[in-house]
Amino acid sequence: MTQRRINSRLNNFGIVLIVGGLYFVAAKLGLSLAVLNASVSPVWPPTGVAIALMLWLGYRTAPGVLLGALLANYLLTDVSLAASVGISTGNTLEALCAVYLMRRFVGSNNPFQRAIDVLRFVIFAAMLSTMVSATVGNISLCLSGAASWKHFGWLWLTWWSGDAVGALVVTPLILSWIEKPIERWRGWRRAEAGFLLVLIFGASATIYTNFLPNSVPARPWGHITIPLLLWAAFRFGPRGVATAMAVLSATSI
Repeated sequence: MTQRRINSRLNNFGIVLIVGGLYFVAAKLGLSLAVLNASVSPVWPPTGVAIALMLWLGYRTAPGVLLGALLANYLLTDVSLAASVGISTGNTLEALCAVYLMRRFVGSNNPFQRAIDVLRFVIFAAMLSTMVSATVGNISLCLSGAASWKHFGWLWLTWWSGDAVGALVVTPLILSWIEKPIERWRGWRRAEAGFLLVLIFGASATIYTNFLPNSVPARPWGHITIPLLLWAAFRFGPRGVATAMAVLSATSI
């Protein structure tokens, strides 16, 4: 075996471990939001992590996704090893389907450069591919007795929507920051970016939290987030709007 092949295998092994670790950390965050079932979260950031890293680094990250998902489901929940294997398999197939469809119909590592590619990402990655994980995962839970078949519909919908949210929020955030070197902004541009993030956080805090008294019945100023996101998009590009969306989503979640 040549030295180059050894180095390549070591590099791939390191990538698998890093991807698995990142998936595990993201899964721990997602499982902290689980309500209907300890294994079913309405927001699942690992989906976005897996799709983004697999788009960027290729299918060699699949074992890392499988490893991270298996450890997360087996160590962080009370499901059996067999159920954890089924769930992690669904998580991995989800990312593989998303990346295959994106490369088949978009042909780029970053689908957030053109409006038509963004639409394709929403359809193929966030809507269709996430059905794979929701179906395989919930069947695994019900077969193992960790969930009841009569709750399958609600669990499936929660699982699917949680994975979709993870894909829509986390994938563009990761890809927008790793695609190009970080720009060095001058003082005024830094101040503008900071001011914009403060406005977004402040607006979302008054809309989605109890920052204001509960006696306030309606909060129509929620629409102000739309011009703020447009500001981020036109002034700071995909990276700016992805970060703004992440701040807004994190506050609302």
